[in-house]
Amino acid sequence: MELTRQVLDDAKFETRGRWYNADQVDAFLDELAAAIEGSRQEADRLRQEVQALKGKLQQAGKPAPQHGPSPAEERARLLEDVRVLKQFREQFRQAVEQDAQRLLEQARHLDSDKLL
Repeated sequence: MELTRQVLDDAKFETRGRWYNADQVDAFLDELAAAIEGSRQEADRLRQEVQALKGKLQQAGKPAPQHGPSPAEERARLLEDVRVLKQFREQFRQAVEQDAQRLLEQARHLDSDKLL
């Protein structure tokens, strides 16, 4: 069984009144559990293989390739994102405040007849 969203979406079980056929549901869950366990074992095997290859690279005196940004780069990027979000929040707050002031000013100029 493939572990895809489509497999889950396509799963159909016979019903008896408001209940699903328990044997069909149990069989599907057993098959799903086996597929998940197989995927977990494959992921573990691949992790071990990666570790072994990194060890061989270290023995050969070559640095292991880096994937993605360094922790320092990631921290700097996150701090910049926080700064930008704070700036946006302040600009948004000011825009809302200005809109509220405009609305209050417009309400002050309305005749009482227009309010009713």
